[in-house]
Amino acid sequence: MFGLQPHIERGRALAWTGIQTIHPTPSAWDWKFRNTKEEQYLIVTLKDGTEWYGLFGTQSFVSSSVEERDIFLEKVYTISPDGGWIERNSSVLITESDIRSIEFFK
Repeated sequence: MFGLQPHIERGRALAWTGIQTIHPTPSAWDWKFRNTKEEQYLIVTLKDGTEWYGLFGTQSFVSSSVEERDIFLEKVYTISPDGGWIERNSSVLITESDIRSIEFFK
């Protein structure tokens, strides 16, 4: 179309029609946690391979600061040999710089 890379051409064509191609929410982190309305179980995998099994509920917290993101899980679990989640008497604070991925379960 304009002799540019295909994704740039599509972006210009959509902009010309008035369609906004940039989402108003700055990141997937912000979108997911802004739209989480009910308790969810999480598996947070760290860069070193450690896995945290936890509950993100009403007493949990996630930061929205772009400079320093972190997540506080109000309940932490261990996994039994049969795959069940066993509640520990603890919580955990995890910094974004340590996180590889987060899985969400209802």
